[in-house]
Amino acid sequence: MATAALTLSSPSASLPPLKRLPTYSPALLALSVRALAQLYHPSSTSSAPSKFVDSGYSSAPNPVGKLSSSSSASPDSEEEADEEWERVRADKFERDYAMRWLLGLISRGEEWVASSEEEGVREDKERLLEDAAALLAACSRTSEAGTLRREYTFPVGPGSGRESVHISTRDESYSGDDHTAVGVQTWASSTILAELFARSPGDFGFPFGDSQAAAATGEEYSMARPCRILELGAGTGVLSLLLSALATAHNPGKVPTEIVASDYHPTVLANLASNLLSNFPTQPPWVTLACDRLDWGSLAPSATSATTDAGALDPPFDAHFDIIVGADIIYEPHHCTLIYNAVRALLAPGGVFHLIMPQRVTHEVETAMARDMFREAGAQQGGEKTRKLAVTRYDETERWAGKGRADEIRYMIWRMEWV
Repeated sequence: MATAALTLSSPSASLPPLKRLPTYSPALLALSVRALAQLYHPSSTSSAPSKFVDSGYSSAPNPVGKLSSSSSASPDSEEEADEEWERVRADKFERDYAMRWLLGLISRGEEWVASSEEEGVREDKERLLEDAAALLAACSRTSEAGTLRREYTFPVGPGSGRESVHISTRDESYSGDDHTAVGVQTWASSTILAELFARSPGDFGFPFGDSQAAAATGEEYSMARPCRILELGAGTGVLSLLLSALATAHNPGKVPTEIVASDYHPTVLANLASNLLSNFPTQPPWVTLACDRLDWGSLAPSATSATTDAGALDPPFDAHFDIIVGADIIYEPHHCTLIYNAVRALLAPGGVFHLIMPQRVTHEVETAMARDMFREAGAQQGGEKTRKLAVTRYDETERWAGKGRADEIRYMIWRMEWV
């Protein structure tokens, strides 16, 4: 049976220049992305379904090479072609060039999508950008380092001339086969919320920074009663790392702080632990940073109780948390209920829960359920009033330049407290 093969010259000589991006159609660039997928991640093009299949873009010429049938090729020519492919694949300069081209395409994608008036064309462009991002992530697993290292700098406090904290994460590729493993990559929501926390930690209830609010909050805690912070669905740990950096270097009162970064998937937890250790190989005596597995489903209310008692759980979840945070942790409709139940079980009296969620055109059901769930938080059950976990503040911020996927329209930020 004939199989598809690709005749490809080196990426540096054949990829279309991105300075002419506004003139390219999605079909043209889709074939380039597919060519790179077949070169650097062939398993993604060997079977269907796949993110890297032509996706309907079959009518345009290929600026990189051409797909051809291998049924008519002689064994010698096939062997020569394979050798040429291996040569190009092993060339570090060519691989780096291809990865920079993909990154450049993704970074310029927002304006490219917005330049199209037809909805169908915009959807094709967004799908192409998702394919490019998926390929870039997949290639990070097969690179020399096997991972993608991301560096972040967050200015601390208001105004210019601010000090900054620096953290880094190791991101791994995500195959898409298991949705619970999406946490091996860093998502834009976590970096946006981290930047907001760093600007004014006291306004979010953290005892860090130089503000009066932070100082007043810090007086509530001691070594016997530290400030306990939990991150739900921590993923690569951006929020926990940022908060640990603040607790370490921007904590004038050295307020004792315990930070627990939680997740569920074993692969995510392994990568999360590595990120915590690489950023904080040692910790000051007033800061504790750790990660642990947390199954939200285990916190569902029982037939005899509206909430799960934190005291019945294993450490470190056997005591309530003063602050709980979560970033982009709702990607299935039922997650809203799971997260709400988890927060009700784990949030201390007087505590606060901060949640950020991107509004994606592909997740309208999840967005609607989140709005409904958190708007109706603390409704009466069984005719009797229960503890009320209520939304005390809601904000929206438009998509930040250079952050997020093309399908992320804006970001919704909730603050919830016991009322």
